[in-house]
Amino acid sequence: MAALERASAAVVRSLTGRAAETMIAERSGFNLPPASILLLEHLEAAGPRRVSQIAQCQQVVTPAITPRIKDLEAAGLIRRENDPSDGRAALISISARGRTAVRRVRAARCAILAEALGGGDPERIAAAVQSLSWLAEALEGSRLAVPLA
Repeated sequence: MAALERASAAVVRSLTGRAAETMIAERSGFNLPPASILLLEHLEAAGPRRVSQIAQCQQVVTPAITPRIKDLEAAGLIRRENDPSDGRAALISISARGRTAVRRVRAARCAILAEALGGGDPERIAAAVQSLSWLAEALEGSRLAVPLA
């Protein structure tokens, strides 16, 4: 378990560190912190959500997520609409520009991985995909899981 922890932590650091963030911004044309990218990916997968639901998913309190939402809204990456089930609340959803950002960020990450692996052995890449998918599924079923709701 210690070796798995070290290896997975090294992968996370490499993919979310300042150097990766800079490379992703340069290649995608979107200079977004990893937390904002995660928020956009969440909205793309889960659909419109209330601010409180987004905060819960991001594992922060609502006031902590509000500035990020305002920044993404000002950049045109998300939109705010009235919640039809409760006129006092708003629903936050990803905009077309936000979907473009997610697509371009993912393409940048893929290019960075491809370069890092130097083409790589397809069998080893497939094995890594299988192992990482298994790990992600196991973590999603654990207490570490973050609800999409």
